[in-house]
Amino acid sequence: IFGRTFGGDNDDAGSGLDLLADGFIMVGTTESFGAGDDDVFLVRTDMNGTTLFETVSPTFDPLTTNDLTSESTSLLTLIPSPSSGPLTVRAKEELQDLSISDMTGRQLLSRSVQGLEVRLDLELPSGTYVLSATTQQGHILRQVFILQRP
Repeated sequence: IFGRTFGGDNDDAGSGLDLLADGFIMVGTTESFGAGDDDVFLVRTDMNGTTLFETVSPTFDPLTTNDLTSESTSLLTLIPSPSSGPLTVRAKEELQDLSISDMTGRQLLSRSVQGLEVRLDLELPSGTYVLSATTQQGHILRQVFILQRP
């Protein structure tokens, strides 16, 4: 999005991106930092893709994690992705509200909804957007998606 790269001289790969209230968080693997054997590499930026520091700390800080279960997978699915206009939103919890914002955070659509699946006919130009969904249980789910017009 911002034309910036993160990583080192060896093989580094990104595998996930999520939108935060004040920026982005990206995760992947690195052979450039840590113990050098596909360690986790986490980068947090502000809304402009800027990091607090320009250098990477070479320390290794191991974390323990619980086994992932199907319950820990994404609660929100967007189909198709990328989309050419119509977008189906599927959730594992009852939806209450949906909104779509551009990458600057400007809200372009806001709608009250009901159910586990909602179809949106989007009349937005091609670009990258963020869909935010609030469930009836009060969870806020976000998913970045790409809209590609033919």
